[in-house]
Amino acid sequence: MFTQYLSSLGVGERAVIRGIAAEETVRQRMYAMGLRAGREALVMRRGRLGGPLQVRVGSITLVVRRRDAARVEVANRA
Repeated sequence: MFTQYLSSLGVGERAVIRGIAAEETVRQRMYAMGLRAGREALVMRRGRLGGPLQVRVGSITLVVRRRDAARVEVANRA
């Protein structure tokens, strides 16, 4: 099984967050925004030229830098 990251999802794709592979300060900031293991994420928009992703997690809509999204491990919904 290969590891998939939030940054690799296309617009309209959904996945379940498995974890965040980042240093503690970044991980805590993402937890505070609602990016937690077990929550479903939907990619709504992708910025051009490596720009940010607009992501919906539950009822919250977030804009996440692409480099931060590349640290969020996800799994396809079953």
